[in-house]
Parts: sequence; structure tokens; C-alpha cells
Amino acid sequence: MWSLLENYEQQYAIVNADITSKIGKLKLLDQNDNGRRNIMIEIDKQIEEVQELMEQMDLEIREVDPTTRPKYKTRIDSYRAELERLSQEYSKAKLPKNNTGKSKRL
Repeated sequence: MWSLLENYEQQYAIVNADITSKIGKLKLLDQNDNGRRNIMIEIDKQIEEVQELMEQMDLEIREVDPTTRPKYKTRIDSYRAELERLSQEYSKAKLPKNNTGKSKRL
């Protein structure tokens, strides 16, 4: 069980780093770039993969000794917070470059 949780955490770290990298690339691409759409599809799939990993970790934590359970629960909570931050960053990166959410002055 410990190794399974560790495996999930390693998978999370790898996918999380890849999402971060792709968001960075997405920000640099022109709105009309064909590769942009492909990157967005990949990011969407990876976000779903991370959510599934966290669900699996939640299930595994239920089997962990109650004295160590809070440690793992805290880790998953931080992973969820990081995923939320990445999702927000991704949403901003998908916006057209001239629409950054700032209001135009008249």
C-alpha cells in the first residue's frame, strides 16, 4: 500500500510538471497556431488524469493506519490546491492575449 501511494505521488508529480510546462508553452503560442489546440487537448486529458489519481489516493488512504492518515490527507489537500491553481492558470492561458481580464480604459 505504501508503495502504491508513493507510485501515485510520483505519477502526480510527473503529470503536474508536464501540465505546468504545457501551460507555459500555451502562453507563448499565437491564438491561431495549430499546435495550440493540440496542447489544450493534452492539458485537458492530463488534468482529468490527475483528478483520477487523487481519487485513487483517497481510496488508498482509507486503508492506511489511522495515525498516519492525516499526513497523507494533508498531502492530497495540497495536491488539490495545486491542481486548482494550475486550472486557473490554464484558464487564463486559454484566453486571447489581448483579453487578459483587464478592463480597457476609455
